[in-house]
Amino acid sequence: MTLARTGHGAVEKRREGERKEAEAARGRRAER
Repeated sequence: MTLARTGHGAVEKRREGERKEAEAARGRRAER
């Protein structure tokens, strides 16, 4: 259970990071 929970958390963290990157990229494009 702990392992699965850690894996799930990692996936969520990675997804959040990707979304943040996409938002940052979009913001930069809008700024330009």
